[in-house]
Amino acid sequence: MSLKSKIIFILSMVVGLFVLFNYGIQHWMIQPSFLSLERDEAIKDMNRCVEAIRREIHHLNLLTHDWGAWDNTYQFVEDRNQEYIDTNLVFTTFLDAKLNLIYIVNLAGEVIWGKVFDFEEEEELTLGEFPSHRFPIPHPLLAQKTVDDAIAGVSMTDHGPLLIASRPIVTSENEGPIKGTIMMGRFLSDEVRETIVEQTQVDMDIWELANEQLPEAEKESALRITEESPIWMTDSEYLILNVYTKYHDIQNQPALLLRANIPRDISQRGKATLRFAQNSIIGVGLLVLIVMLLALQQTVIRPLSKLTNHAVAIRETDDLTLHIDLSRRDELGILGEELNTMVRQLADTRQRLIEQSYSSGMAEIAAGVLHHIRNALNPVTISIDSLLNDLKNNPVERIQLAQKELIEETPSPERKSDLTQYVRLATQTLASQILETTRELERLSGLIMQIETILAEQERFSQAQRPLETVALREILQDAVHQISKELQEGTMIKIDPSINQIERINTHRFVLTQIIVNLLSNAAESIQRAGRSCGSIEIAAETETVDDEKMAHIRVMDNGEGIDPTGLKKIFEPVFSLKKETRTGVGLHWSANTISTMNGRLYAESQGKGTGACLHLLLPIHS
Repeated sequence: MSLKSKIIFILSMVVGLFVLFNYGIQHWMIQPSFLSLERDEAIKDMNRCVEAIRREIHHLNLLTHDWGAWDNTYQFVEDRNQEYIDTNLVFTTFLDAKLNLIYIVNLAGEVIWGKVFDFEEEEELTLGEFPSHRFPIPHPLLAQKTVDDAIAGVSMTDHGPLLIASRPIVTSENEGPIKGTIMMGRFLSDEVRETIVEQTQVDMDIWELANEQLPEAEKESALRITEESPIWMTDSEYLILNVYTKYHDIQNQPALLLRANIPRDISQRGKATLRFAQNSIIGVGLLVLIVMLLALQQTVIRPLSKLTNHAVAIRETDDLTLHIDLSRRDELGILGEELNTMVRQLADTRQRLIEQSYSSGMAEIAAGVLHHIRNALNPVTISIDSLLNDLKNNPVERIQLAQKELIEETPSPERKSDLTQYVRLATQTLASQILETTRELERLSGLIMQIETILAEQERFSQAQRPLETVALREILQDAVHQISKELQEGTMIKIDPSINQIERINTHRFVLTQIIVNLLSNAAESIQRAGRSCGSIEIAAETETVDDEKMAHIRVMDNGEGIDPTGLKKIFEPVFSLKKETRTGVGLHWSANTISTMNGRLYAESQGKGTGACLHLLLPIHS
């Protein structure tokens, strides 16, 4: 079994065991906690329902107190005036306050005024639990002993459960003596139930425990409710949790069975969460497995493959400038660095062998150096100009004037003596100057002939066979830019376009091509300086073209210098033609064009005229 297969097996076992362990934790610990939380929340919801009923009773009690602690009600019990009835005890009072029952009873239990209305049937009712003439004494609703006593709760009637509140009748200052009792009631109807549901946001059902038509499930649940366990829960449906409790009446007897229907959102969300967690763990396990495999691929297999491909690429392309960067500090990184070192040493060795094996290498160097020597002949030209200026300033004209005065006129003896002396001295000075000038010209002439002889010999040797190298065009251009003098680069920006990187490596004479590019860049920089540009620009771009079924690298050197007129374009590559104002030999572009031609390439120029800049085009074949 391979190492990769072993790792896959071990990781799969670890992930599987972890998934099983996590499933056990979720099933035996986390899921029961969700169920317990759900039951706790269900109990809270049921308690909110009970509290809502109590709030309804409390509000009814407050309303009853407002009526009971009122001088008008106090006076009505004493004199039973019709005005109180006509003003307060009307149907709209029942309707506005949502009351089904109002009873006013004196201390003897006599009903002074009392009525019960059914709003659904829109009729007056008679309840056996509320006599129309007299209440028996004692009665639970008439048991107030002090002005603050209140009796409120649920009273079971033959018309259904009634929310009832009973308060003593006292003065508006809440002082006695007590004159009687006022009762107000509201049936626990569907409308009241819906109000409670809306308040609590809990769906609730209400049954009378004494109802013979109570469903069997509810009867069984009612039997489960005790004082020790006042709440009972059942799962009537998968998504609903039923919570039961009993509600006692004013005599503290179980009267109502309440059921809250609680959606099982917590358990469902818990199950969904656990399922998501389980799936996530499985996914993470698979992810860990994949990451480990990728890590193995990244840390071992891929670097080894990269090293192999690098070695094969060096063999196939014979490019010893290729460099591998693993960016690692482990053994593979060290191996990559050592391989880079070996390749660099091999490249250096091969370069030395190339330089030592071919004399044309020296010929190329000499050709480039001699070209720059030609350009350095400017001081010689300046010396010649200086001699010419000296000759122009000689006393020939003054000598001729003195001779004319001696011959044509009759000067005084003293004047004649002075003129004769001046002619003699000036003639000696002129002779000396001519002799010195002659010697200087002979010296300069000999020097120029010697330099021209050397140049001719070096150019002859430079035609010898040169070694070819596979080089990147960007390297040649960068070397050429570095060889441009700071004086020429001042005020000029040389830009190498990224298109250079798209050109394949070419087989060429590295040094010769570098010298040609140096020559082109130097001419462009000098053209910019002659044009007086404060912001000169030289841009080098390249692209691949097919010329006569041969793939060529088309290099363009563009500048914003003084430009070339049409006449100059025709003569620019001739041996002695130059665009420079100073006297030069003018062989730089001629030599460059001829050398490019020996490489099966071509050099030509374009320009729109003076002041528009120029573009030199260099075509070189690309050898695979």
